[in-house]
Amino acid sequence: MRGVEVVMGEGERAWEIRRKTQEWKQKAKEVLRENGLASRNLELFVNSLSKYK
Repeated sequence: MRGVEVVMGEGERAWEIRRKTQEWKQKAKEVLRENGLASRNLELFVNSLSKYK
C-alpha cells in the first residue's frame, strides 16, 4: 500500500511520478496510433516473413 500512498500524496515525489505517468501515457498513444511506430514495425515484420513463402 505504500506505493499507492506515495503516488496519491501531495509531495514533490508524488507530483513527479504523476507527471512522468502522463508523459508515458502520451508516448504510448503516439506509438499505438494508426501508422504509428508499432504498426509500422508490425508491417515490416509481416513483410519480412512473406519473403520466406
